[in-house]
Amino acid sequence: MHKKLTVLLIDDHPEFAELVRRWLVPANDAGFIFDWSDSLKKGLDRLAKGGVDAVLLDLGLPDSKGLETFTTASTQAHGVPIVILSGGQTGLALEMVERGAQDYVVKTDCTRELLVRTLLFAIGRASHKTAKEGWIIALLGTKGGVGTTTIALSLASILARERSVVLVEMSPTFGSLASHLQVHNLSRNLSHCLNPDSRSPGSGDPKAALWAYKNVPGLSILFGPQTAGECAEIDPGRAGSLLQSLAALADYVIVDLPASLSGANRAVIESSSSMALVVERNPVCARLAGKMARTIESWNAASLPLGAVLVSRAPVGCPAPLPEIESLLKCRVLGVVPPAPDLCLRAQNAGMPVAVLNPESQMSGSLDDLSETLAPARLGFATRQAGNGGFRA
Repeated sequence: MHKKLTVLLIDDHPEFAELVRRWLVPANDAGFIFDWSDSLKKGLDRLAKGGVDAVLLDLGLPDSKGLETFTTASTQAHGVPIVILSGGQTGLALEMVERGAQDYVVKTDCTRELLVRTLLFAIGRASHKTAKEGWIIALLGTKGGVGTTTIALSLASILARERSVVLVEMSPTFGSLASHLQVHNLSRNLSHCLNPDSRSPGSGDPKAALWAYKNVPGLSILFGPQTAGECAEIDPGRAGSLLQSLAALADYVIVDLPASLSGANRAVIESSSSMALVVERNPVCARLAGKMARTIESWNAASLPLGAVLVSRAPVGCPAPLPEIESLLKCRVLGVVPPAPDLCLRAQNAGMPVAVLNPESQMSGSLDDLSETLAPARLGFATRQAGNGGFRA
């Protein structure tokens, strides 16, 4: 079992504290331990004892208010991520994010799903991201042919509208991205980074192996192997080192992983900031994804937010209900990508990502929403608020 995450709530509303406790402890799919202090002084005393993974901080406490509350807490948190609880003053909450808070949630809009997701991303950022590193997103197909590469390419294109992005085809065998984008005569690819040749200038340099995609100026791609001689199992240590080198070159690194629980995939996942399993919307694939999710959780990647993206390659008359799929997955559904076989075929024929060929399509819209879930830094680390039925102070 992986380590449970201790969340300290500093808030003087007993009803809200009880609601948060019920959200975090009984469901427990992230492995939380709940702790509560009803004043800043008591909260700081608890922080001083150590063992806290995240703080939920209300800015209106009996012994402290507003900016002073966050300033005092942050100076004594010593790197523990702080999530601000806003009573509706989002301007003040955003100011706290600019001053170093990891994120904020509005109490009146807060739901269990939103709170868990916000906490996991906050802890993940504190654990995996430094100021000089990019946000790493791993996409793992549960089996071949589910569309992982198509999703990874469009996600990278969407994020590259605003930030610099590197898309990596982390495959031990032939990569398909070059064929999709109709790129020919590549001089460098993944194999040259993982197995450098001292006789070849630039071999082993990740930056030299990146291909700049002119249709999306912010996007660079590291293609998978292109010849039989370049295909080989990937060493986990080299995969992890390569990923860290690429994270220093871009704001986001998106890794397209093959359907495997190999040592190399494990090294990538454990180095990532967030990840998603790509799953066909049927019970057979969902059961397989559930097994993979449990395996990944056993790798002690407790602070890594793990969810699933449901895809349909073709329209289905009676798709499996989402509650049934979620019960089989053993993890949250982060997004649902609608079927668009004709659009995907046109994108391949045009040598373009779906999100570039038709950014107004329903499929592109669903991927745009997914990008905000997997890459919260896109919104300045301020999570979009959604949902009803939250606590009202």
